[in-house]
Amino acid sequence: MRAVGEAVGPRNHLFMVERRGPNAQQLAEHLRNLREAEGLTIDQLAQRAGLARDRVILIESGTIDQGLEELTQYAFGLGVRLSAVFRLWEQKLN
Repeated sequence: MRAVGEAVGPRNHLFMVERRGPNAQQLAEHLRNLREAEGLTIDQLAQRAGLARDRVILIESGTIDQGLEELTQYAFGLGVRLSAVFRLWEQKLN
């Protein structure tokens, strides 16, 4: 896992969640569970978050690197702050 804030890849994005490994997959599952708990479909979340439907599917499958901006948009679609998403995830892990 890369350190928070470490530049990665040719696009030089910061704050990426590495797509490989259990933490990235757990985060993807957590995001999907939060969406489902809110009673939102993929299409509804995509529209609310301003993300393409296919992008939401990729984020929830854990098959892509999720950048901070996309995660923030996803959280916005849920109606919560990104910090709340991570706080709930941390509670789930403990």
